[in-house]
Amino acid sequence: MAADSFHFVHSTDASVPKTPRVRLLIRKQAMSRAAAARRLRGKNGKQVLRQCHYPEKVSPKADNLESPSPPLGKSPGELEETLGPPQATNEAPQSTTEAPESLIEAPKFSNAAESPEREMAVIAVPASLPSTGYESMRIRYDFDLLDLSALTTFHVGRITAQALSRQPARLKDILRCRQWSFFSYLPSRYGYSACLDDAARCVTARVRDWLSLPAEGSRPSNGSILSLYTKALKSLQAALNNPDRRVEPDVLCATEILGIYELLDTSKEQAWVQHVAGATSLLKLRGPERYRTEFEKALFLSQVGPIFTEALLNNYPCFLEEDSWQTVFRAVIRENTQASTAFADHSEIVVSLWMCIVSVPSLFKETQDAICNTAPEDVDTSAIQAVLLHLYQLRKRLVQWRQRYEILLLQDSTRIHYTEEAKFDKRYESLGVCLTNLIILNRLIVALDPLMEPLIEDETQCLASQILHLEKEASIANPRSGLFMALKMVVALATLATEREWRLDARLDGESISEDDRSTGSFRPVTKWVFERWCILKGRKVVE
Repeated sequence: MAADSFHFVHSTDASVPKTPRVRLLIRKQAMSRAAAARRLRGKNGKQVLRQCHYPEKVSPKADNLESPSPPLGKSPGELEETLGPPQATNEAPQSTTEAPESLIEAPKFSNAAESPEREMAVIAVPASLPSTGYESMRIRYDFDLLDLSALTTFHVGRITAQALSRQPARLKDILRCRQWSFFSYLPSRYGYSACLDDAARCVTARVRDWLSLPAEGSRPSNGSILSLYTKALKSLQAALNNPDRRVEPDVLCATEILGIYELLDTSKEQAWVQHVAGATSLLKLRGPERYRTEFEKALFLSQVGPIFTEALLNNYPCFLEEDSWQTVFRAVIRENTQASTAFADHSEIVVSLWMCIVSVPSLFKETQDAICNTAPEDVDTSAIQAVLLHLYQLRKRLVQWRQRYEILLLQDSTRIHYTEEAKFDKRYESLGVCLTNLIILNRLIVALDPLMEPLIEDETQCLASQILHLEKEASIANPRSGLFMALKMVVALATLATEREWRLDARLDGESISEDDRSTGSFRPVTKWVFERWCILKGRKVVE
């Protein structure tokens, strides 16, 4: 029988033929087309992508293959603004360093005569495009800065830094809790600004080092990280010294990124405070008219919490209450009906809360100045009445906000309980902010008008107890929420600890007010030391 002749194989039943020679013929015929294709390509068909060994030299034809470029006239950052940021996800990002285990399929040529020439170019091209600058940094440090987006929220402050200092392992609670933030735009902007690139590398290295710490404590940054930090500061200073560059959004972004470095450097709390002051000055220097793009709005939003907190603790007004900055707040709102973003930082319900409470620091300052820095006989009673009126109005707005909050929870049964779908929203933190500021407003009202103590102090103590319960519930539902409740807990505990003296002092003041005092509107506030003790317990500055 000729070797190249064709044979029919016939089986009388449905079973596999038992004769080895017949089975060999079947396999040979079945694989004939695949074998011919492999011979044509010069490949054995068994090499997987992760096992590829690319040639050291690329053929001239492969050199001419270029990667896609952004549209003319647009930088990658501008293109990002046009297309929008990558969508935040609750899932861990897929690493691009590990390719799928699929066979490499070379193109099939319709014309065999041209296949050798085309094959040379195709073989020399890597199976994946080269990594971007940001991707290279992510691979080098084995960490993605987008996982730190939760640290750009309203609820981060010096109390957060103290909590992380006591328990460094809690940083892991906020990783992978990705949200919309300026970090969403970082991959497309990386590689176009030295100060931004240096800040990103510095913080990435610091977080990588932080995550390697033992759970029981922290250690200072090592020499290589300090070198990166020094370089980042020099790059930032050079940008700030340039009048044309200091107002660029990348410079503000670099400043805010380095603020996270200071937040994680728990040995120098004052450094973080000073850095926030610098970022606040830069944000204010740019003016409200410069926050037009989504990237710039995200930069603005991430500084609102630190600006408010530092103003509240250091006894100065918050400039964000001005009408021009309130306009920026309104522009930031990005409504989304999904349960997972119902209480996101950029949602209407959350932004409206912060638009309301940024007036609290100025009211606190006016109250404290009247009680601690002015003799009672020198106080302008008409000014005090104006402050009281503003306090009552603001308190009413917060009560109304809480009612809206409760209605929003009841609109969807899945939002009544903390579910996996809503794992990444800020419902606990937002309610905590509302309750905390209601406590502050109640105490300021009683401080200026002790006669209101019987009506208000009971509610104040109830609000403080609610915060304690909320913190426990948040810590169980989501450790990240528990961490961001730290500042609210400080105010609640200070209020509970000072209940006795506030009740006693306010009642004594109320009893000592005569009919003439009531008719003339004389100013009789709570005792100075009672007010100052409450301020000190919650970390507020009381001495100018």
